[in-house]
Amino acid sequence: MLTLPNPATASPQPKYTTRDFKQFFYDEGHNFFHKKSFPLGSVYDVGSLESLADRYYGDSTFDTCLIPTIGVTYDLFSLKTKSICSWNLDEVFLTREVVLSSAAVPLYFYPRLVSPLGSHEAFRPKYC
Repeated sequence: MLTLPNPATASPQPKYTTRDFKQFFYDEGHNFFHKKSFPLGSVYDVGSLESLADRYYGDSTFDTCLIPTIGVTYDLFSLKTKSICSWNLDEVFLTREVVLSSAAVPLYFYPRLVSPLGSHEAFRPKYC
């Protein structure tokens, strides 16, 4: 959140300040975990988290981070951690997808399959 560039400024500045980040948790903390009425699989409904990610990250891409940034996720097929790097221009991801995939702990939220932008593959076991 703190490395997201502000498109409204000419010079590279973050869209959100540390104060905004703190306020985000006060204002939106109750929206992180909405229990499902019938929890099958994960306990919480990912819809509330997706809505927050859409609102705060929009269509920004991970390669535009102001500083080199890594999103760590877990590949359920190979049972290994995976890193999505903002400086890897061969595979560009939407920032919200990186955020959501790193938050997808199966007990809480369903795992998320993510693919780089421009990828025509519907399934990429490298990132999930």
